[in-house]
Amino acid sequence: MYKTVPSLLRPQTHAYEVLGTTSDSYDRRGRQPLSSQVMEFETYGDGLTKHSNSWCTQFEQLTDFCLSLTAAILNEPSHEIWKRLAYHASRHTERQLRFALSVKFNHKEGSKRQFYSLAEQKITTADKRHDRRYEEVLDWHDGSPASAFRILTQSYDDWIDRLIRAHKLRELYEYSQQMEEIIPDLKHLKDSKDSYRWHQALTALIHALQAVEALDNASISHHNALPTPQTDEQAA
Repeated sequence: MYKTVPSLLRPQTHAYEVLGTTSDSYDRRGRQPLSSQVMEFETYGDGLTKHSNSWCTQFEQLTDFCLSLTAAILNEPSHEIWKRLAYHASRHTERQLRFALSVKFNHKEGSKRQFYSLAEQKITTADKRHDRRYEEVLDWHDGSPASAFRILTQSYDDWIDRLIRAHKLRELYEYSQQMEEIIPDLKHLKDSKDSYRWHQALTALIHALQAVEALDNASISHHNALPTPQTDEQAA
């Protein structure tokens, strides 16, 4: 399953290809892939006709990526492909985010070493140095969004996952930290020069993906609440 999506800011030269599954082609990931589920290709002004190989959209096209996908979702919100893409918006639950924010180093003199497990959502003073589920609480763990972000983020994570994660952590922390403080690399990436615009575009995409999830949940609840033929017969 895949769906082609026109580029909103580069309509004469590029388009997107949203995949139903994650692409495992590392030679097409590039250095800052936004999503392994979304590729782009050249059209040479020929509509959505593909005139090149596809590759993962890079961070420098973040604004166009977010605006183009949001427009496509708004235009056809019930398309099955969006349910698979919505994974980006729900990868970490609020409970996981709050746990990451709760990991704080104890600076009191003589305090015991602490270890935390993201999988177990547990902090302990028991010696867990040889337990792979646990990591040691270090002096940089201060309970801030930046600290929580480092706990939750892996080197292979797509950039859209990182950005949505940082956005949610800011929400939970009442916006006391800027995105660039949570993800220092943003200061060096090309599209960050127009930070207000990509912030707004990212927020729009997050809302669109959350709406897809909400519609899917509404459909499931509606289906489960419908009376079955057997129930109707019994009522008669």
